[in-house]
Amino acid sequence: MNQPFYTERLNEIISVVSDVAMGDLSKQVEVTGEDELAALGMSINEMVANLKRYRTEMAENIISVVSDVAMGDLSKQVEVTGEDELAALGMSINEMIDNLKRYRTEMAEKIISVVSDVAMGDLSKQVEVTGEDELAALGMAINEMISGLKEKEFIRDSFGKYISKQVLDELMNGKLKMGGEKKEVTILFSDIRGFTAIAER
Repeated sequence: MNQPFYTERLNEIISVVSDVAMGDLSKQVEVTGEDELAALGMSINEMVANLKRYRTEMAENIISVVSDVAMGDLSKQVEVTGEDELAALGMSINEMIDNLKRYRTEMAEKIISVVSDVAMGDLSKQVEVTGEDELAALGMAINEMISGLKEKEFIRDSFGKYISKQVLDELMNGKLKMGGEKKEVTILFSDIRGFTAIAER
């Protein structure tokens, strides 16, 4: 056996394995011969190829799931295999998706609860808005609606003591403008003979 050649090949294998251990998958063992070192070199090259394929598939999976999340689709999760940085990233993304699902569920439950109360005539509650997504926008719109309903209720209670229901309904429906209206009217003044004397008695 050629000792220096054997040592050189062994050093090359050690170098490639060290690079792989550091996350560098760019190198391969140059396989020469058909002995145990050649078999080991081929095994290492196969391992590197599998790691490259795993990284590519994992990265594609992560990109696909993150793209779906960006479009509002929370139905998928990253398929995590291994225990490297990509696996850790995949687990973090899955945790984020679970948190978003939980947020959506909680927000939807809050909105349903407040809307149900409003439907029963209770205007005392508001949707607790967190975030800046569609559900948060819906929550804010519901809060504005509740404020508008409270204002109308206040006007109805306040003015209802002093004006007729018909005028109040017109006021509430926006048919009657605040500040009065100008209208052309015809007025007939007439006097009944002797009415003043009768009225003064």
